[in-house]
Amino acid sequence: MKLKNLFFTPLGALAMSFFVASCNDDFSEEDLLRMQVDLANEQDSLRAAQALDALNQAGEFFSLSMTVVNDDNFVEGASVTMHGQESGNVTLTTDADGTVTFTGVTSGGNIVTISADGYAGAILNVDFPELEEGTNYEVTDDGVYVPIKANTSAIVPLYAFDGSAGSVGTIKGRVEIETDLTNTTPEVPQDITLVATVNVNSSQFDTAGGVSIDTYAFDGSNNTGIGSGVVDNATGEYSITVPSSASGIGITLEVPNIETTQRMAVGFENGLALARPEYRDVLTNFGPAFQNADSIPNINGAIAIFPEPPAAGTGFTLSNFQRVPDTLHTVSLDMRSDDITRPIDQGELVLQVTSLGSGYTSSPSITITDATGTNGRAEAHVEFAVGGVTLTTAGVGYIPGESVSMDLIATRREVSGSLPDTTVVFEDQSIVTLFVNADDDGNLTQDSINVVIDEAIANGDLGFDTEHLVHVTGLGFIDHVEDDEDGDELEGLRVEFGSVATTDPVGTVDVSVSRVYAIHVESEGTGDNYTNPTFSFSGGGGTSQAAINVISYASRWTFDLDNSGASGYEVLPEDVYFEYFGASTAPGVSRTDLANVDEVEEFLNGVSNGPADFIIDGILSVNGSGGLAYTDQLATYVTSFYAVQAPSIRVVERVAEIAHDQVTINNEGIVTGLFDLNVHGVGYVNELEVTIEPSATDAPGSGASVDLVGGFFGVEGEFFWGGSSNVLNGGFGYLQDLNLQNTVGEDEDFSYVTTGSESVLVRSGDVIVVNINYGTGVRQIDVDGDWDHTNH
Repeated sequence: MKLKNLFFTPLGALAMSFFVASCNDDFSEEDLLRMQVDLANEQDSLRAAQALDALNQAGEFFSLSMTVVNDDNFVEGASVTMHGQESGNVTLTTDADGTVTFTGVTSGGNIVTISADGYAGAILNVDFPELEEGTNYEVTDDGVYVPIKANTSAIVPLYAFDGSAGSVGTIKGRVEIETDLTNTTPEVPQDITLVATVNVNSSQFDTAGGVSIDTYAFDGSNNTGIGSGVVDNATGEYSITVPSSASGIGITLEVPNIETTQRMAVGFENGLALARPEYRDVLTNFGPAFQNADSIPNINGAIAIFPEPPAAGTGFTLSNFQRVPDTLHTVSLDMRSDDITRPIDQGELVLQVTSLGSGYTSSPSITITDATGTNGRAEAHVEFAVGGVTLTTAGVGYIPGESVSMDLIATRREVSGSLPDTTVVFEDQSIVTLFVNADDDGNLTQDSINVVIDEAIANGDLGFDTEHLVHVTGLGFIDHVEDDEDGDELEGLRVEFGSVATTDPVGTVDVSVSRVYAIHVESEGTGDNYTNPTFSFSGGGGTSQAAINVISYASRWTFDLDNSGASGYEVLPEDVYFEYFGASTAPGVSRTDLANVDEVEEFLNGVSNGPADFIIDGILSVNGSGGLAYTDQLATYVTSFYAVQAPSIRVVERVAEIAHDQVTINNEGIVTGLFDLNVHGVGYVNELEVTIEPSATDAPGSGASVDLVGGFFGVEGEFFWGGSSNVLNGGFGYLQDLNLQNTVGEDEDFSYVTTGSESVLVRSGDVIVVNINYGTGVRQIDVDGDWDHTNH
């Protein structure tokens, strides 16, 4: 039935594959034929494996002729048993030539045992090779498998132990193990047996036909103590009697691997620190297969117990932000050098000029509009392109060819004071003086004026640039005249002529281009209570007015302490941060990451007393109800920075942290002090005390006491201990390390080791000592990690 199922299952798979593939346009008849060939090959392989397995189990491939010898003598009457998994056990007795023949032997490993009176019983693993076509079998044309039987042979020694001189030797010694790291005394492994095996090599076993012998061991079946030895559970001693000869027999001790528990102190489990160390029995492996022993954790024998600080408070914030009205921010804007198409950063405000205006004959007025602000004043400065001078009355009566002065004069108005109390003073300033020659009739004509001005413009004479511009401000001409009369505004331009004979010439200045080129708000600030001003231009004879948009205007902000969600504050938070946009980083200008600042200004009776820090400068204190309050209840505080919108708040809560320190212990078990590892705790509101205890609850030691000294209370209400201490009583009985194995020397952890080799040559009468120490082992769970104050 199994064969039938195996046969039809691939057919079913093929049918299903055909059904699925037939739905695919790419599946062809060639694909189907290939699938049938693959299926046929799989069926052939299955039938071949079944046929070979049946022949092998029937013993059709190998026979074994085994000869048992002692030195050069055949051993007659020895019982030889081949243990087969399928065929069962077959036992034969050696003939006078010491030989038995097993006619049906399976491929692979076979266990053979040999016993005879006066000889040490032996157990061997006899291995036969894997089956190969042409060597072990042939296949006929009709698919029949025909075995080719191989006749193999082996000559195997049997060792006498009849007590005659020189027939046996002894291997003995002591076995130790470290199953308790909390003491310095080695333990004895329990209930283990050591087994002696003969060193297998080609010189000891003469084999033929492809057979090999992998192991040869004494089975102890004929005499107690031959070939094995039980380790005494109390003393750890063992003794094994082994066959020997005058020339010596190569013997190897087979030492078993051990899985058992190991007593130790641990402070970690799977990389995580325990709250405090514990003694545990940890499952551990020992033996030749477990080299590279795990390290032994260092566990300090005493611990300093500090009180827990109170939990940090939570929920405090600031709210109800309101702009602080203030004087106008300083503006000093020169559009001659600035690109009016982009925002212009003026510090606490950002402006954008959208028009310079035109047609001005004098400086326009600037009106400042704000919901709350008053009395602000700003100045507008204008520039002109002088196209010429037009005579309205010709000059008559000059000496022909006389040079007559022609002055271009600006009338400026100087405004001082702040609105509404201002003073205006007018002052004339000669901008440029040109000289015009009278004609042959002694007249000063329009033509002669035009010639002079055209030459001045063409030559770029003083007062004229390449655009014919004459800049009339308190700063004078561009890069030509320096003047201390900063801040004056233009009232108008006029022309004046020098001396005349009969009739004075009268004329007007022709302006071809005029526009606003600068505005100015006094650097010391002006006006009151501004929070969001706008600027507009009027007057000055402008045919179109200049225009400036205020993109962002930053203010300082007042705020309220908000304890609506606050609770648990016994000390102040770690810090309070404002996150905000300044004018130049406002959205729509050039956004940057939010700035972090924690400074505010005390603002008492309208007077700013400079920047301060909430925490460091003691502005805040705990209010006794789990929230925070101002230390000075009469003070009002505002931000020291300027922001275009209400800041957001980030309160960094203080993370409570228990103080830690490491206890120092001398080699007499007395506490000598605290190490002061600078872990003094965070968030304490009272002076600290400490108690000294054994680090593990069932570890030894008592009586120590330490007094903490020094420390102070900070402005935030937190107590700071500096780490100083005095030992009042050193106590007694404490351990420097709970794992005492760490005190035995430099090699605290060590792997499996022997004194003497495990493979020895035993001659007649030899007594060979091989001591074995299983070492400290390899643990099955991760408890590595040295534990001290930093871990708990």
